Amino acid sequence: MTRRKGEVTARMHEREAPHLVEMALPNGAFGLILIEAIYTFHRERGIAIRRGRRQRRGEQEYVRFCFADAATADAFQARFGGKRGSVGNRRG
Repeated sequence: MTRRKGEVTARMHEREAPHLVEMALPNGAFGLILIEAIYTFHRERGIAIRRGRRQRRGEQEYVRFCFADAATADAFQARFGGKRGSVGNRRG
């Protein structure tokens, strides 16, 4: 699949902001509450939400949130959980 000129892809986000937190996406009302809390986290820090690539493993869907610095990624993981990583040590 090709991208449109000027369109930023998930892979580009991962390259520009290499500190990743991979999270399982919950379903239902809890998922909506979590998403709103994630938006608030980014708004409080004045940073844009950068989502990396999504993956589906079995019935569970995972999404990567990308951060420019390790401290923000660590704070995000401490608040919301997930698995910490970086573009340099990703799988596959």
